Amino acid sequence: MDIPAQHTTLTPEIRERAFGVAQKYCSPQFMKHLLAAECAMQGLARHLGGDPLTWGVAGLLHDVDWEAVEKNPELHCGEKTREICAEVEGLPEEIVETVISHYGLRGIPLDTLMKRGLFAIEELTGLIAATAKMNPNGLKAVEMRSVKKKFKDKTFAAGVDRDVILTCETNLNIPLEEFIGITLRAMQECGEDLV
Repeated sequence: MDIPAQHTTLTPEIRERAFGVAQKYCSPQFMKHLLAAECAMQGLARHLGGDPLTWGVAGLLHDVDWEAVEKNPELHCGEKTREICAEVEGLPEEIVETVISHYGLRGIPLDTLMKRGLFAIEELTGLIAATAKMNPNGLKAVEMRSVKKKFKDKTFAAGVDRDVILTCETNLNIPLEEFIGITLRAMQECGEDLV
């Protein structure tokens, strides 16, 4: 695949600033969703040869405007996202574009692996979190086959767009089962606070 992973490498200081800005705009419960995406993107970056810190910050900020725009889909990943991301000193435009592109409605092409990864992985983190909530032993006990079974059950976590998750096969050249495994392991490595 001849698509660049990303051009930018971030510093831990930029990640900490991004985390602080995310906390400013998001409730503690919603932060779990952002942290799950951060962990998942770090795992995917390791798999695809990207920079885990950079990819993780894209995951961390991907829905940073969601509560600020009052869950209004037509405003999501628009100007408010740009305003919030501008508060993160040193955040490269490449990250901002990746964040905005993941929603699929702003006309930004998925022309890097990082953009393609965030597009597919965000929906999968939601499916994994929903599966973990059903498991009495939590996230650590979730197995890949359980997530795959829930993926096939369209009535479970019905708001999760399975077609978006499946873009892992065409956009990233990663089979669904492997993609679930990468994402699940990355989330489990980060811990129970993600659900």
